[in-house]
Amino acid sequence: MKLIIQIILIICIAQEAKSQLSTNCLLEKGINIAITTAEKRSIINESYIEEGHQEIHYDEDGRVTLMKNSQNEIEFKRVYEQDRLKYMISEQNGLMDTGIVIKYYDNGNPEMLKHSNGAYQAFEYVDCEEESNIYVSSIGDTIQQYKMIFDNGIIIKTIWTPFEGGKTDIITKYYDYKFDELNNWIERKYINNNGLIVEKRKLIYF
Repeated sequence: MKLIIQIILIICIAQEAKSQLSTNCLLEKGINIAITTAEKRSIINESYIEEGHQEIHYDEDGRVTLMKNSQNEIEFKRVYEQDRLKYMISEQNGLMDTGIVIKYYDNGNPEMLKHSNGAYQAFEYVDCEEESNIYVSSIGDTIQQYKMIFDNGIIIKTIWTPFEGGKTDIITKYYDYKFDELNNWIERKYINNNGLIVEKRKLIYF
């Protein structure tokens, strides 16, 4: 059971990290729901395979409140108290983990989050340009690190570094963004060791 929950947590980190945790860097205020569909494209020809979709709900301040992923059927919830992130809750197939933010930076950004299995995550920020998320097990072993790099509020690169089985950087580069009339992205491409992925995003505004 603990192993399954730990696997869920690792997947959760990768999914959660795709949207900024910092509430001081929110640029998508006004979006109610964003539905993103991913297609794996062939570099040789125009064929593609649909990779599933993700649905993200925001509050009126532009903060993520709910994420649903059709590919692995995981739900993530974020709960805010006194204008700060307090809980990150993940659930898959009836298994649930609740992470509680136990330490904040002076500006209100989460600094440390503790999970129900004793593991914790530490967050670091470089203004609104970089965020790092380090996952440490209950016995103090660093399991992985996830780093995001932004340019004018949009993500341009992630670096995932799992430490188990040897330290290896898995780099994803995001590019070729397209935007709607409110300057929110509606299409982008990214490439990593899984190949070329095209994401299209349908936005529902308040």
